[in-house]
Amino acid sequence: MNYIFILIDVIAVFIFCFSFLIAFFVYQNTPDIMDRYEKTSIFSFYLSIFIGAIYFLYSLSNGMTLDNIGNYLTVLMLVIIYPTLVVLAIKLYKQRCLKLA
Repeated sequence: MNYIFILIDVIAVFIFCFSFLIAFFVYQNTPDIMDRYEKTSIFSFYLSIFIGAIYFLYSLSNGMTLDNIGNYLTVLMLVIIYPTLVVLAIKLYKQRCLKLA
């Protein structure tokens, strides 16, 4: 059970939720719901990577040492993993719905 905490980081979750919220507001007027979810997840993926890279570059200039570089790299890795899982889930769901129809 303790291994699940490896995949949870407060800053990475905040970055993912923030980027997903922004992407949702950008694509909220798209008429097709599956198209909206797909566009939202892809845009939030790129936005999460961008915000995570900015956070990592900021931490480079603000007191990051070799002792604590793992914390910042973990945030960057999780910011890439979270939206990737959402994009894959939506694409698999869309593919399954098309196959059943």
